[in-house]
Amino acid sequence: MRREFNGRFVKQVEPRTYVLGLLALSGALMTGCFGQAAQQNQKLLQQQQAELEQMQRDLAALQAQTGASGSPVYSTPAPSAATSAGLGACDTSLAHRAANRGAQEMKTGNLRKALSYYQDAAAACPKDPEYEFKLGQVYEAMGQRAFAREHYRRAEVLAVQSRPDLADRARKALAHLEPQQ
Repeated sequence: MRREFNGRFVKQVEPRTYVLGLLALSGALMTGCFGQAAQQNQKLLQQQQAELEQMQRDLAALQAQTGASGSPVYSTPAPSAATSAGLGACDTSLAHRAANRGAQEMKTGNLRKALSYYQDAAAACPKDPEYEFKLGQVYEAMGQRAFAREHYRRAEVLAVQSRPDLADRARKALAHLEPQQ
C-alpha cells in the first residue's frame, strides 16, 4: 500500500511489521554489545588464570624452600635494638610505620585498614605486646569480641615482665569483654 507524504509516494508499513523490525534491529545491536562483553570477560578470565598459575608456581617454589619441619628456611636476621630488648626478631622501623598508619585509620574510622596495618606491625615485631593490644582494640571496635579477647590475652602475657602498665590495661580490657553472667 502506498501513501502520499509531502508530495511523494511512500510505502506504508503496518505497525506490527514496524515493531518486529525494530525488535530485530535492537536484538542485533544487543548481540553485538554482549559479544564485546563476552570477549572482555574472556580476556579477564585468561588474565586471572595466568595470575593463578603464577601463584601456584610461587607456592611450589616456597614449598621447595621449606625444610623437613615444613617451616620456611630463612637466614638469621641481624640483631636489632628490639632483639636486645627481648622482643625477638623485630623490624621496629616497619612496625612503627605500620602502627602509625593503623592509628590514623582508627581515627578516621576505617577499621579494616587499621586492622591490616596493625597486623603488619604485629608480624614485624611478633613479641611486642603493644601491637597485640592494638589488634585487640581494633577487633573490639569491629564487634569481634572473641578475636579481641585473644589479642588482649596475648598482650597481657607478653607485657607481664616488660610492660606491667600494658598488662594491666589488657586485663581491664579482658574484664570488660568477658561475657556477663
